[in-house]
Amino acid sequence: MSLADGWRVRTGDNPAFASQAFDDSSWQTTSLDADGKNIEAGVRWYRLRVKLPETRQPLALLLIGPAGDFEAYENGTRVPGKEIRSLWHVYRDHESVVQLGDIGSELQLAIRVNYDPLLVDVYGFSVDKVLLGSPRAIESERRLSQQKRISLYYSSAAIDLGAMLVGIGALILFSLRPSSREFLWLGLYLLLNAVNWGIFIGIMEGVFSPFMNMFADPLTYIILIFQIEFTYAFAGKRITRVWRIFEWMILPLVPASVFFILGFGPVNLYLILETLLVLPVAVILPVILLRWFLGGNREAGWLIVASLLPSLAIALTDTGTFAAFFGWNGLLFFARPISVGAIGFNFGDLANLFFLLSIGIFMLLRFIHVSREQARGAAELDAARQVQQRLVPPSLPAVPGFRIQTAYLPANEVGGDFYQVITQDDGSSLIVIGDVSGKGLKAAMTGTLAIGALRTLAAENLSPADLVTRLNRQVASAQDGGFITCLCIRLTADGRATMANAGHLSPYRNGAEIPLQSGLPLGLAPDVEYSESTIKLEPDDQITLLTDGILEARNYATGELFGFERTSTISSRSAEAIAQAARAFGQDDDITVLTLTFAPADAMRDQRLAAASER
Repeated sequence: MSLADGWRVRTGDNPAFASQAFDDSSWQTTSLDADGKNIEAGVRWYRLRVKLPETRQPLALLLIGPAGDFEAYENGTRVPGKEIRSLWHVYRDHESVVQLGDIGSELQLAIRVNYDPLLVDVYGFSVDKVLLGSPRAIESERRLSQQKRISLYYSSAAIDLGAMLVGIGALILFSLRPSSREFLWLGLYLLLNAVNWGIFIGIMEGVFSPFMNMFADPLTYIILIFQIEFTYAFAGKRITRVWRIFEWMILPLVPASVFFILGFGPVNLYLILETLLVLPVAVILPVILLRWFLGGNREAGWLIVASLLPSLAIALTDTGTFAAFFGWNGLLFFARPISVGAIGFNFGDLANLFFLLSIGIFMLLRFIHVSREQARGAAELDAARQVQQRLVPPSLPAVPGFRIQTAYLPANEVGGDFYQVITQDDGSSLIVIGDVSGKGLKAAMTGTLAIGALRTLAAENLSPADLVTRLNRQVASAQDGGFITCLCIRLTADGRATMANAGHLSPYRNGAEIPLQSGLPLGLAPDVEYSESTIKLEPDDQITLLTDGILEARNYATGELFGFERTSTISSRSAEAIAQAARAFGQDDDITVLTLTFAPADAMRDQRLAAASER
């Protein structure tokens, strides 16, 4: 039997109101269903006299209402376990069964309710139902009520669990690809959002007290920052200064939210402020995503609506919350679950569900895209390394009158360093070292084309200046952007070195830079004429040729470059020693070193040995 009607009600507090003998005839009459909708905060008493049937049988009472928000009295005796507690220990509706003993022919019920504005106006806290009946019937009603109450949050729990799993998956993807920071921010966003809504659901269901809002509300602002970071990382763009300022404006609300929740400030003002700060994220970020989508970023389309919903859900929930303070009862549904049969949803659930579906598609597309790019990059790197092997010969011919040493230390990424030693018909040797601008397969292919043209021209026994001039024309006609630096030296057995430079680093002689007139790098202009210089070497003189991988070696602890001074200091060492010194400093590019030491005595000895072997 439902005991919803016929209650006497009075605002105020007096222990005598619990007495069975108290005269409540002057009190107003109300219904529990109607009275809990729109009343003032404070203590309120309800009294009801119930005539019991003459046929005596065991009876039980079912009270459905928030635990910690009301006290119940049976014939002047307080029902055990039903007591008013502080705000932070009030839970959502619970079912309490009271077994009635021998109470005679009349039952006097009294209920003392503590109406708190934050709980009553927002969540409709009141004594929802009072049922009287046999213990079996009351137990059946209790189970039915409990099942219905909990089932309203099954969908929320499932969506939260899904968000948590997707968040963990995103963090795993970030650990596998640290460069993809969008997975980091997405994982943090989903995990914290799941925790936040989990606390909210727990408060609604009665697992947690409203005290847990001290943890959930601050998380709201951290989640907003993660959403902003994710959106820009997703698009591969730097966050604008305006958004950075906005993030710094949000951070003070993390401790401020606790201040308001503890009652040190007007909650309605705080909720309005929270809504005003959430709305820019809810509205402006989708507009930015739409602009990126129209600009050609098709993936952004999946997040336009999805990014709107989570923040909008927070704003709408806050709207429903502070609407209660202003009596806007038509907006209260924003803060309450929506029942669809036995399943319940709230705006946060629907927003998170749609967001998860969109994010799932996004993660799949982004994973496929990144995997394809990595496969394409790996294939290109492998092809580039195969081509690069042609740029650096595995063995070199003898250079009459000279001892030659080489050192080549490739960087992780394929570069365009190359060198060649070509024997001429007149017995001289052509030494060419160069560096193609750019990285990867394109640089390696350009270097290969340059070497092919170089070997063709070398067969004509051109002077270094003429060779570089004609090589520049061929490179300029075939090159699609970029350029090549190149240094060409012709060596004769008597120690004569003739050099032409096309934008390359000058060589060193015994630790001192050789002054050369340097022309433009190859490929920039087809009509450049290059000049040449000739020097006469003394026995044991060493010429050192190198690429800019030496100069640009970088100490990452200090940011300092190896530079010209250090290069000059070590330039008289062996090729291997120079290369290793630069690598130890901090290799950032391909390192190539050739040293040419004039050794006429060695040449004469080789000639005598060759003549002796012929005899």
